[in-house]
Amino acid sequence: MRAKADFKNVFLCGRSASGAGLGLRIAKNNLAVTRFGFVVSNKTAGSAAGRNLIKRRMRAAAQKVLQDVRPGYDAVIIAQPATRGKKFAEIFEIIQKLLTQAGLCGRLKT
Repeated sequence: MRAKADFKNVFLCGRSASGAGLGLRIAKNNLAVTRFGFVVSNKTAGSAAGRNLIKRRMRAAAQKVLQDVRPGYDAVIIAQPATRGKKFAEIFEIIQKLLTQAGLCGRLKT
């Protein structure tokens, strides 16, 4: 998900869940696939390198859990300041729990 309008729709019409350092907003998209978007602010990770590292880890975690996610949703994963310094395994576990909590992911996979 890349278009500003898609992000805006999720933030305006979507429901939310939050966990240890990450937030999740989801909204139906009437497509046959679930799309992910990622938000990492300057306050979360001060440098561009830090923001990109967090985004890469979130993208990889979402890719790993994608096969277990129900289709037809837009999901925006928002990094909070507590995300800084978390390893991939921690981010993956949090994303998995958030998606399960939101009802998008039925089973947990390690």
